[in-house]
Amino acid sequence: MENKYTISISDFSDYRKKGIIYVNESIVDKDMSMTLYRYINWEYLIEMLDSGSLYVSNRQRFSDLREQGRKEDMKKFFPLSPILDDEESNKRFSSESYRRWWASYHTCVSCWTSDEYDYENSSSSNENYLMWKSYSNGIMCRIETIMGVLLDNITKNNADLKYDILFSKVSYLEKERFADNNPQHYIFEKPIYYRDEQEYRLAVLSTNDCVHLKIDPYIIIKNITISPFVNPKMADKIIDFLKKEFPKLNGITIQRSHVMEYK
Repeated sequence: MENKYTISISDFSDYRKKGIIYVNESIVDKDMSMTLYRYINWEYLIEMLDSGSLYVSNRQRFSDLREQGRKEDMKKFFPLSPILDDEESNKRFSSESYRRWWASYHTCVSCWTSDEYDYENSSSSNENYLMWKSYSNGIMCRIETIMGVLLDNITKNNADLKYDILFSKVSYLEKERFADNNPQHYIFEKPIYYRDEQEYRLAVLSTNDCVHLKIDPYIIIKNITISPFVNPKMADKIIDFLKKEFPKLNGITIQRSHVMEYK
């Protein structure tokens, strides 16, 4: 499947190259100083620090069925293709359309959030209770980075990567699109009720089960916050463990969540 159904930057438009990464033109230069966050399981954080790599999972491994290609009012994953006038054109369109659809929903993505919301005349990017609640499965952490630092570090350490990497803000639509042969829509659009995720998505155009991007976590990570759903005493032990086992984290803030939720 990997060789037959793949996509590349040639299947996209409105991207500019930054290092080895293709950045959507909706992201301007000033956005590179934006703070981004990623909610991850404890074991993924340890793996990142141990291996110096960012785990990027195939969308088919996500629990959200929409990430796998499902639509709410469709029984099948892939909709019927339009019938064209001649058999050869119809065959070619069907094959091309399926290729883009299949590869888009079998590509590898890493999800980040700005965690930034406007409430009346104030804005906040501290912590988001609902994001913690949604992603709290076991011991969770939130890592903080800077957009430009993340992209530059991936570029620096992955010059030999054979897959194209795209980075774009996710768009949230009130009405879902069906198959329109546009991988940008397949990968970087979600229904509007996910809008509070405020997601920025890194897509590695590989249909492998996962991709490990080489990174320097001690440059990328600016802050680590432990989930509010972890016992405070356990959270303190986790912080002590991280500082002891990974002395390079010295100078990086590691803290308990400010959300007082655990009883």
